[in-house]
Amino acid sequence: MRTAAQEGAQEIEEGARRHQEAIRAETQRLEERRKQALRGVRELMAILEELLDEAKESARQPLDETLTDRRLLGRS
Repeated sequence: MRTAAQEGAQEIEEGARRHQEAIRAETQRLEERRKQALRGVRELMAILEELLDEAKESARQPLDETLTDRRLLGRS
């Protein structure tokens, strides 16, 4: 009976370890996705700031035209 209890406890511990490792792996995946999203937002902000600066410098092209200009939006 004692051996069965010990084996049961070991199985519970192993299950808990597997669960903890799965949570750790998922946390790492989510953290990487968060970092990618943040990089994307930063890139988008840089593009928008550049477009706004160009719109300010260029009085001949209104802001709405600048923002819809596909050539400008296609820049990296």
